[in-house]
Amino acid sequence: MKRNETPISKVLDVGKITLIFIVASTLVYYLIGKGEWSVFDCLYMTIISITTVGYGEILPLENSLLGRAFSMVVV
Repeated sequence: MKRNETPISKVLDVGKITLIFIVASTLVYYLIGKGEWSVFDCLYMTIISITTVGYGEILPLENSLLGRAFSMVVV
């Protein structure tokens, strides 16, 4: 345990890492969609993937090997 590390600081660190992952994943989905997908749709795909809700793809990934591979990484 680092000096001055508290349980709250650990939770905040995990929160920061999670937020960075969400932002980065949203950006990657946006890049995979070549800017044709809205940022909100890309964020939605990220959130339903990491929470394992599994509503289904809202973005057309059926013909995108890169998109499907990235979705597997996010999950």
